[in-house]
Amino acid sequence: MVWFSRLYLFLFLFYSPFYLLSSLSTSSPTSPLCHPDDTSALLQFKNSLSISKLDCGRYRYMLIGDASRPCQTMSWKNGTDCCRWDGVTCDDITGHVIGLNLTAAGLNGIIQSNSSLFRLAHLKSLVLSDNNFNRSQISSEFVAPEISYLSKLHTINLSANFDLILEASTLKRIFENTTNLTELSLSYLDMSSIALISLMNLSSSLASLGLSYSRLQGKFPEGIFRRPNLQALYLGHLPEICTNKSTKLCFPSNSSNDQLEVSLPLYLETLVLYHNLLNGSIPTWLYSLPSLKVLYLAMNQFTGSINEFHSCSLELLFLNQNRLHGHIPRSLFQQVNLRYLDLSSNSLSGVVGFDQFSKLNKSSCRTREFPISDNQLQGLVSIPPSLIFFSMSNNQLTGNIPSQICNVSSLEVLDLSNNTLNGSLPRCLGNFSENLLVLDLRNNRLQGMIPIFAKLKYLRILNFDDNQLEGSLPQSLLTCKELEVLNVGNNKINGLFPNWLESLPELQVLILRSNRFYGPVGDPTARFPFQKFFFSF
Repeated sequence: MVWFSRLYLFLFLFYSPFYLLSSLSTSSPTSPLCHPDDTSALLQFKNSLSISKLDCGRYRYMLIGDASRPCQTMSWKNGTDCCRWDGVTCDDITGHVIGLNLTAAGLNGIIQSNSSLFRLAHLKSLVLSDNNFNRSQISSEFVAPEISYLSKLHTINLSANFDLILEASTLKRIFENTTNLTELSLSYLDMSSIALISLMNLSSSLASLGLSYSRLQGKFPEGIFRRPNLQALYLGHLPEICTNKSTKLCFPSNSSNDQLEVSLPLYLETLVLYHNLLNGSIPTWLYSLPSLKVLYLAMNQFTGSINEFHSCSLELLFLNQNRLHGHIPRSLFQQVNLRYLDLSSNSLSGVVGFDQFSKLNKSSCRTREFPISDNQLQGLVSIPPSLIFFSMSNNQLTGNIPSQICNVSSLEVLDLSNNTLNGSLPRCLGNFSENLLVLDLRNNRLQGMIPIFAKLKYLRILNFDDNQLEGSLPQSLLTCKELEVLNVGNNKINGLFPNWLESLPELQVLILRSNRFYGPVGDPTARFPFQKFFFSF
């Protein structure tokens, strides 16, 4: 998987909060055959839409890094048991379809008001996220009173159908008929005609609510999120949630200085409020939520320092692209379940040392990604174990790159560019992680020779630009068959011009300028050497 696709995955999950990676049938081998009425309804629904393999592959590549896996409906064939079809879940006793998960299925077209989909009378879970329904309006027919199955639904996920319009009458019917609804995701739908007061009728059983980027306008009523079972709340990118065209996300407040002074359940686990231009200090009550696992406050205008968290429940924390300053609180390094920490693009300062990662070391089997770039952090390089992504670029790090870095064998991206690191590169740097995709150490003060590259067979980007490296360019780089970008410009590298680089099959960008190479460029018999990629000598 390309390194940035994993970052995209995290963001994607926030507006598809109920995305289930496995959309395969979950029926057991002993389950009864699918009910024929349900088989007919599903086939008619499939045939009423077109299936884009390109869209399906693109979505699946972004989500799971595999574009080759077929779209779910490709397994839907007449004469076969629909309980074995991808994306279909049946009741183990009756054989009726109770779950339909067509996330990123490449569906294109219009959902008609008389769609056969609405004949699935026993449906409990409906997930149609990440498709393309061409400006369909979700008609009130979808939830007409005579559609008795609607009262059985506990999951509705229509998120990320970017052109889908949700009518006010439809939402009203949903609330009236789905008294057992626990999960509702309407993120990235057009809800501009919905009055916020109507959300007061949400089911008391609701555990997860997704409304990010839904074009809602107005002001949230008092007590709207005071739901006894609410655990996850997704309200990203809602800049129009306020009156008088304000750009602030205006929750009801007893204090005009705190935009987030709002009554939320004590045991909230996920809170997503990205890209809302919220300002002021991060509210103190957020640090006290005892079960908080996901906090996403990125792309706002929060100022002040980050306080200590009172619990150790955090798994994902996004505070990037704000105006925060001060030290990184010690409690963040005591979050033993932390998998993703993004503090980049703030004004954080202070020294980050090895001792601060001691708690994290105890759960080294967990996958973690730590972008902490674009701050004012100081000190020596310190990297916790079991990382996949680590970026501390554009800080004020000093000293040598420690040889302990070679113990982080799971690392895929290492970016320490634009600091003041010095000393020689560790000799183990060329073979410490077979998984390494990106190694960026540009714009430091590194010296000595470039190490031998023996195991970095998946490396795609190597950037040593603007250092003080010397010696020859190691021909062992030829083992990096996936290398796409090589930049060693502005160093003191010498030797015969490395014409052998032209044999790297994937190389597209080559920058060798401002070094001490000599000799002919390219094969003397070739009229235009190095034609297949951009180069700068």
